[in-house]
Amino acid sequence: IEACKIHLPEMHQGAFDDPRSNLVITDALDYLKTTDRQFDVVISDLSDPIESGPSFRLFTKETFEQIKGVLAPHGYLVVQAGPVGPVDLQLHVRLASTLDGVFGHVASYSSFVPSFLSPWGFLLASVQPLDTRPVPEQVNQLLKRHLINTGMGLRMFDGTTLLGMLQAPRHIRQAIKQETQL
Repeated sequence: IEACKIHLPEMHQGAFDDPRSNLVITDALDYLKTTDRQFDVVISDLSDPIESGPSFRLFTKETFEQIKGVLAPHGYLVVQAGPVGPVDLQLHVRLASTLDGVFGHVASYSSFVPSFLSPWGFLLASVQPLDTRPVPEQVNQLLKRHLINTGMGLRMFDGTTLLGMLQAPRHIRQAIKQETQL
């Protein structure tokens, strides 16, 4: 993290110094069990849940229920959810099924990740209904209002980008609809 602060300022753009952020480096499962805080957003960007891997337990229904317990009533969970190419959807659709079972509202979205050379999937989950067709101009106004005092600019994201990302391709929507396994 210290190396990133020093050598990658164009990537973090001062986010480590933003008073709204709180970087916690600890075991996530222990933190979920002991914290009494509530969060508006929890972002889970982990390595894939390989059954014998270190992050497997962080992708279980029980862990997602713990995350739900630390989210504010209007909160959101965002999960890095693996590749979403037509032949490589198993992880993504199972995670979508699991999150839907815990939160009740899940949206799949994806973005091409150049370093992975493929489209990569993410999941947004909440106990509140999700608007998967946001009005780009309204999103732009929200971004402007919340980023104005930070000096941060967004080069690759705006309301139109969000609208496009939330329109999951047909093969992903169909695979999620058919998945029954958690």
